[in-house]
Amino acid sequence: MDFQTALERLVSLAGTDPGFYVLALHSFIEGFSNTLVPNFSTTAKFNEIIDLLMYQLEKNGALTVENRTALIRIAKEHAGTHRVRHQFISLTKEEAQAATHNFLCFCRAFSISDRRLDTLKATLT
Repeated sequence: MDFQTALERLVSLAGTDPGFYVLALHSFIEGFSNTLVPNFSTTAKFNEIIDLLMYQLEKNGALTVENRTALIRIAKEHAGTHRVRHQFISLTKEEAQAATHNFLCFCRAFSISDRRLDTLKATLT
């Protein structure tokens, strides 16, 4: 996974359609799981991806309460991405902001650092 290109795409989606943007955030997370276990997201359910991520953080001694809470929130918000994909519903700006917050917590937990994340952070204000 080319993180720089993926983050560039996320930045380009920020501020556009909230549903597709949140879907893209979750796709990034799925792609990241594939860097831990090749092709994992192609057969795993999203909750299994979250379990893998928690296991990885625990193994690295980085499963803090904040990181665990963020991953649980990401798992819960995933139902919205299903509605975007299967029912073509919209998500609100507030849902996109919450997803951005959770995504930034995910990035910090896994030491994903890039200047483009500052652009996503700026969308929270």
